[in-house]
This record gives sequence, C-alpha cells and structure tokens, in this order.
Amino acid sequence: MRILSSENQFRKGLQSLSIILIVSANHCLAQTSVTKERNNKVEIHANDPNWYNRKFWSVFARVSFLPPAKIIVLEGPYNLEPKPNIAITGGFNYVHNYRLDLSVLTGLQAKVSKINFYKKIPQSDIPSIPRDNDSPPIIYYKTAYFHLTIPFYVIKRINISESNFWAIRAGSNINFNGFNPDTKIKMSAEDVNGQQIEIFSGDFKYTNDYKPWVTFIAGVSKNLVLSNKNILGIEVGIEAGKNGYVKGDYVITIPNKPNSSGIYKINGFSAGLTVSYTFTGANKRLVKKYLN
Repeated sequence: MRILSSENQFRKGLQSLSIILIVSANHCLAQTSVTKERNNKVEIHANDPNWYNRKFWSVFARVSFLPPAKIIVLEGPYNLEPKPNIAITGGFNYVHNYRLDLSVLTGLQAKVSKINFYKKIPQSDIPSIPRDNDSPPIIYYKTAYFHLTIPFYVIKRINISESNFWAIRAGSNINFNGFNPDTKIKMSAEDVNGQQIEIFSGDFKYTNDYKPWVTFIAGVSKNLVLSNKNILGIEVGIEAGKNGYVKGDYVITIPNKPNSSGIYKINGFSAGLTVSYTFTGANKRLVKKYLN
C-alpha cells in the first residue's frame, strides 16, 4: 500500500509538473505574440500621420556667408575695399504641424555678424608716412554686431519614410537691430616728424534707425529620423532682403591728396548651412501607448 501510494504520488507530481510547464510555455508564447503584435503596431503607427504630434520644438545653429558690403564712392581717388563676411545664428523654433507633410514654424533667433573693410594706400602716395611694402593696410577695421530675428516659415515635407525625409522651407524673418550703439571710427598714422595724421573717419550705424526690417528665406533640407524618433536636419538656404541696415559714411584723408568720401552698406543677401535637432516626443508617446 505504501509503494502504490508513493507511485501514485510520483505520477501525480509528474502530472502537476507537466501542467505547470505547459501553462508556463503557453504564457511565454502568448507574451511573445503580444509583444510582437505591439511592436508591429508601433512600427505601423510610426509611419502614420498620428506619429507627428501637433507641435515640435527644435534648436539649431547656422553659419551664413555674406558677400562684401556695397561701397558707393561719392568723390576722390580712394574707395574702401570690403571682404566677404560671416554670420553665426542660433536659437529655438516652435513647429505647429497641420498634417504629416505640412507645418508652420516660428521662434526666436539671435545672429552675430561680422563686418570689415580695408584700404592699402601705395607708399608712393604717402611718402610722409613711412611704411614697408609688406605692411598691413593702413586703413583696416572689423567688428561684429548683434540682432534678433522672429521667423515665420511654411515647411513642406516630401518623400517621407520611417528613417528620413526631405523638406522645403520658405517664409520671412522680422529682424531688429536696435541693441548696437552707433560708432564713430577714426584712424591715424605717424608721419616722419612723429605727428599723428588723421587718414580716416567714419560714422557707422547698426540700428536701421531702430526700425525692424523683413528678409525672405528659402531652403531645402535632408532630415534623418533617429532611433528615439527625434529628427536631425541639415539644410542649405538663402536669405535676401534690405540693403543698408548697417550703413556708414566715411572720408579718407591722405596728405596732399583730394579727400575721398563714400557710403558703406551691408548687402542684404546671404547663403548658409543649418544643422537642427527637433524634439518630436514621438518615441515617448508610442512607448506609453503601446508598450505600457
């Protein structure tokens, strides 16, 4: 009786263990199936218009290249010779999405731009001011100025896929440059008698008379959707607008030569390269909706 009871207990134990293993296996298979189904839903959803939230936030940095300033010669034999300039822009943008492929953008941007000019006077024209032939230009100036921009753009996305898309951007910037004081520039050189001789003077204004001005923007970008569903973008764009929001009146006074006067104006055109990073929040929404 004891042997039979032990055998019965052993058989019952095997049956119980088998039942536990079968139930556990079925549970694991069911969990795997659900996980795959959820993952499939996430992948499908990420290609759906609902993948885009109504709003994005982005940060960016841009390097722009500006042609030389415009010089208007009023009189005299000498004129300033400006070089190409560079500008650095950074800021944040708010993107409102109306559809998967259509958005509008605004934000706040800050730009720092360089200006420069020079004039190398032949030594034969200034015998009273001795200089070596390889000396730097006798007239040389460079500085940087700051202004704020509020953008208003329309963005059209094309060829959208899970991993990347192209975008076309067009719109305008409202610019304000009232933070920079007007500048009076004077330059002098020492003559053979040790006297300081004024050779240049100018009044430069960076504020556009404290009035905002509008520029127009267009660009094309390639955008990569990262594993966290945020977007890394690289854009080539142009900006065109008003000439002369930086303006200077100058006079070059070389001894024994007629005075030379003119007007210096910053050109309103630039071309630049932009790198942006957009926070979509899509990864957080997808995980919360499908994996929790």
